[in-house]
Amino acid sequence: MVQRKHVLRMLATEAGFPNWEAYRQALECMAPEQLPHFDVIRMASGYPNLWFSSHAEALSHAQEHGGRVMKVGHQAVLLAEVQSTDQAGQAQDSTSG
Repeated sequence: MVQRKHVLRMLATEAGFPNWEAYRQALECMAPEQLPHFDVIRMASGYPNLWFSSHAEALSHAQEHGGRVMKVGHQAVLLAEVQSTDQAGQAQDSTSG
């Protein structure tokens, strides 16, 4: 059975920390800019996102195709750029008529 302590340990490991206690202490000192994986705005990008086995591979792809690279453990994910509501509405209006 998965318990809360298992999830906390997983979060710490994915962030590169040896355990939850060390990660929790580090979180208290971090600025929001240092926590891109908690960026709620990116939830609007949806799935699937492009995953890469290394940060370098993701950066290379992003330079050619755009998007925002986020390191996840030893891997990386490329998040699509999210349009603002105004931009999305304008794009939709221009194609519908």
